[in-house]
Amino acid sequence: MLSDKNFIFYKLRLRLFFIVIMINFTANAMLKDTRVSHLDPKAEYYINKGLAHKAPYQVEVLGNSFTIPTNKVYKPGKLEEMVAKYLVEEELLAGKTFAEITGSCFTEGMIATKYGAKEIIGLLISDEAYNCVNSNIKLKNISTDFIKLVKGDDLKALLPSYEHKIDVLVGRIPWQSLALSEFEKIPTERIGLTKAFYDIDDKIINSIFSVGPQLLAPGGKLIITSSTKTLPRIQKLAAEYKFSYLILKTENLHNDGNMHYLLQLTKK
Repeated sequence: MLSDKNFIFYKLRLRLFFIVIMINFTANAMLKDTRVSHLDPKAEYYINKGLAHKAPYQVEVLGNSFTIPTNKVYKPGKLEEMVAKYLVEEELLAGKTFAEITGSCFTEGMIATKYGAKEIIGLLISDEAYNCVNSNIKLKNISTDFIKLVKGDDLKALLPSYEHKIDVLVGRIPWQSLALSEFEKIPTERIGLTKAFYDIDDKIINSIFSVGPQLLAPGGKLIITSSTKTLPRIQKLAAEYKFSYLILKTENLHNDGNMHYLLQLTKK
């Protein structure tokens, strides 16, 4: 039998053991509650790279210079140049009502001001993107008479104002979906860039298929960006929504095997 002294020591050890168990359980529960578990490592790499970039800085797209005032917004680059070049070469801007949905700085929309677009609409999916666009509009002395900016999470924000009015609608599709419950755990300083890489609850892509046709004028074009990484997601949703898609342009923008595409979506 245990002596009184040993019994007291045994009870203390047992109590300490249960305290440690409870501490670990509580800690694990807290981690589970605050951890974002469905993030894409490559997207996170680019988000970290963007946040490390010293702002303000300059970028050039199709010979046009833009000032990026913050490191919390997606940096325009080769993809935006690919889109802008296609729009210009195919003469899809002159006399047209052009709209772009973006988490970046509305580069295609501002380039459209130089190519005779009749009206230009920017749907900005983050406050950071909205502020970046306003800053560049002022720096470039672009008239706001025919360029309209709308803040919103998806294309529903353009209804009813632009129903059946848009000739060319361009959407840059984020890499992948992220549940709202997961997005709400993202630190404030990462929100703008996260919205550029992740489609929260698939709102953007679903609204492109469900609302996009309502926004198009007769003969209007619905064009989105895609890549090897995102194409299977687009193909799946196109089948679900009964759309066909046509590959308008293909480029290996970063020489990494991840091909980038411009797709035209058409309701069957």
